[in-house]
Amino acid sequence: MMMGTGPLEVQMFAAIEREDLNDNLKVLTYADPLPLYHAADALLHPSEREGFSLVCAEAMCAGISGSPNPNRWPRPEMILENQTGQTTPINLNAFASAALKFLALGHQRLDEMGRAAAAHVRENFTFDRQYRQTLSLYRKLANRNLAN
Repeated sequence: MMMGTGPLEVQMFAAIEREDLNDNLKVLTYADPLPLYHAADALLHPSEREGFSLVCAEAMCAGISGSPNPNRWPRPEMILENQTGQTTPINLNAFASAALKFLALGHQRLDEMGRAAAAHVRENFTFDRQYRQTLSLYRKLANRNLAN
């Protein structure tokens, strides 16, 4: 099951049709993701353009271990390798291979990583902490620009 839309939506549906995956893959438009998070074994998120992945943080908070793309991942502290999930290359073949290996870890290991992911996000990515860190960065940048 997949959910969401994006700039490659037409190509994605064409590929699903071309590969005859209509009976095996359901694509949902955007809706409340919480029921899907609770039904999922893992989040496989091959985004190239996100800075902070809200989708990944939401899934982790719901107890889902993740496998996002590390190449554009500016917050490496979000995924603690083999503890809260695993990072994978964005290259389609490498991503698919790594995703299958990740899923092959089995329900028990994915559940363990999911619980660790939920605790990690709830502890380290709270609104108050993100607000303080962003405000601190802006103050540093403003002071740096005033000094120049």
